[in-house]
Amino acid sequence: MKRISTLSIIICITMIVSLLSSISISATGTCICRDCKGKGQKVCTTCNGKGSYSTPATLKACNYCNGTGKYNTGSKIITCTGCNGTGKAYSSEIVQCSKCSGSGYYGFCLSCNGRGFFNDHSWDSGAIIKGATCVSEGEKRYTCRRCGDKKSEAIEKTGVHRWNSGVVTRLATCTSGGELSYKCLDCGITKTERTAVDSTNHNWQTYGIVEKYANCKEEGILSFTCYMCHATKTEPIPKTDEHTFDTCTKLNDSQHSYKCSVCGITVTDDHYWDYGVCTTPATCQKDGVKTYTCEECYATKTEPIAKSSAHQFGTWVNTKASTCKTVGIRTRTCSVCGQTEQEELSLGQHTFGKWSVSKSATCTENGSEQRRCRVCDTIETRELTAIGHSWRKWEQTKAPSEKEVGEEKRVCKNDKTHIETREIPKLKPGETPIRIIEGEDSIVEQGNDVEFVLNIEVPNNAAVSIDDKEVEKSDFKCVGAKIIVKSSFIESLSIGKHSITIATKDKNVSAEFELVEKVPSESETGSETGSEAPNNNVQNDNMIWIIIGSVIVAAVASGIAILIKKRRKFNIVTE
Repeated sequence: MKRISTLSIIICITMIVSLLSSISISATGTCICRDCKGKGQKVCTTCNGKGSYSTPATLKACNYCNGTGKYNTGSKIITCTGCNGTGKAYSSEIVQCSKCSGSGYYGFCLSCNGRGFFNDHSWDSGAIIKGATCVSEGEKRYTCRRCGDKKSEAIEKTGVHRWNSGVVTRLATCTSGGELSYKCLDCGITKTERTAVDSTNHNWQTYGIVEKYANCKEEGILSFTCYMCHATKTEPIPKTDEHTFDTCTKLNDSQHSYKCSVCGITVTDDHYWDYGVCTTPATCQKDGVKTYTCEECYATKTEPIAKSSAHQFGTWVNTKASTCKTVGIRTRTCSVCGQTEQEELSLGQHTFGKWSVSKSATCTENGSEQRRCRVCDTIETRELTAIGHSWRKWEQTKAPSEKEVGEEKRVCKNDKTHIETREIPKLKPGETPIRIIEGEDSIVEQGNDVEFVLNIEVPNNAAVSIDDKEVEKSDFKCVGAKIIVKSSFIESLSIGKHSITIATKDKNVSAEFELVEKVPSESETGSETGSEAPNNNVQNDNMIWIIIGSVIVAAVASGIAILIKKRRKFNIVTE
């Protein structure tokens, strides 16, 4: 029994030592089992090696509001967003895996027989990561089937170039070889190779030369010449489908025929009529004729043109004149059948006499004048515009004083009963009344100055305005009691009446004048018509001499006639 116990102890010690050695080896081994990651056990499939997992979500009391549905933020109570105020929300729990007791591994790893490691790697056949070239080494990578470790080995340079498919740098022709250029895809070095002469690679003309034209009977010939070796080749030109129809002959009233001058084929076709020409116009009494011509064979056909319902009338002739009282008539006649057509003319215009004044126009009221038609006694009236006042010069009827205003009046030349008055302002102490004594209502011809004379000497600072437009100092001058507006400014005014205002320091005075066109003088009219006067005198003299000559010739002729008459009577008596 003691021996057995001693043996058992020795066996146990040996197993413990082997276990410790295996543990040491697994800790220092180079190939860890990738299936159990060195654990010696299988990875738990329930928790995927995590040792815990989440249970399916179930409806429970909300963790944020503890099932109340409300949440206190500290300042106010709000609806819980976790459960939307219901107090319940779906949640899951993380629990320990019961299959692996939370370790993530269980059972016995079959890949490493529970050891968790291997003494040696088991490499695969390797994969080329980078191929070797003529200038650089390649790389081949191996992967351990047991632990997934990787290792790389260099692949020696090949020393062999990897050429591309080559580029034709010169084509082979019928007279010289070509050239191919190659380039190494790895190091970029190039090489060239010559190609043999290609006797079939001619550089032919693009379009060729027609040696014989094709027609509907025979093929044509097209020749090409090589630009390099001057060799020639020919190609046939297919027959054409187009015939050469030189003549067209009428067969009957509906068809004509064509004959090809090359192959002799004959083709028939319908006439191709034109739009026709009217060869005999239709009239109101007789049908006309329209002739059609075939545009190919020039055959003709005719069609009748029905009688025209429209007559060939001539121009209108007034057969009865219109007056302002009766309508007139105009007539036109058909040149073919002689039928006539008449139309009424509109009433004619009145034949008025001269205008006569029925009511004279006055200064303020319009008048009227009339004229009467000599045919129908119709009276036409028109209005005469009021002639307006034609005032005489202002006349002072009461002189102004320092205490009372003065008065002046003017009388209309057309009607003495039309009188206009106006006040003359009071005089200032020691003031002399200013008024225009000459030039008011004067008539001035274009090209002349306008002069006005005051009853006082005109000061140099006086201002002048015409039609409320100020006159520049350079356009008028003051000479004593005179104000003279220069003709250069007067020419800018229009023909008609104008008003002038002369302003002094103390008072303004106004007047009117009328500008008329310049009347040519006798010397000017004589100079313009002087060249024509002699001609008129000459013509008058010529007329006098013609009359005198005519009288003399008439008298002589009358005398001769009387003498011949008397002689005839004398001869009769003597016989």
